[in-house]
Amino acid sequence: DLRLFYLITVGVIFIVVMILLIPKLNISAEVKEAIFVAWAAYGVLPIIHGIYKMGLEHPMIQQLFPRIIGMYAISATAFFFFASKIPERLFP
Repeated sequence: DLRLFYLITVGVIFIVVMILLIPKLNISAEVKEAIFVAWAAYGVLPIIHGIYKMGLEHPMIQQLFPRIIGMYAISATAFFFFASKIPERLFP
């Protein structure tokens, strides 16, 4: 069952991320960033798989696809504000 596979994989990635955040391990920021980006990218795979298997016309895809795009758009906007440090630069 693919749902179980996706859930287990996300769980394993979560555990790896939590381990990487342990300060004693002294993991570089680049490795942590790569893992977080991979985790975010992995969230797109189930919808891509659904589109491939069922097509864009399937009711489930039509319901979930806009929500997932919206979620990633909100996350991208938040990352933009985080990376650009706009509030901190404008109001020190």
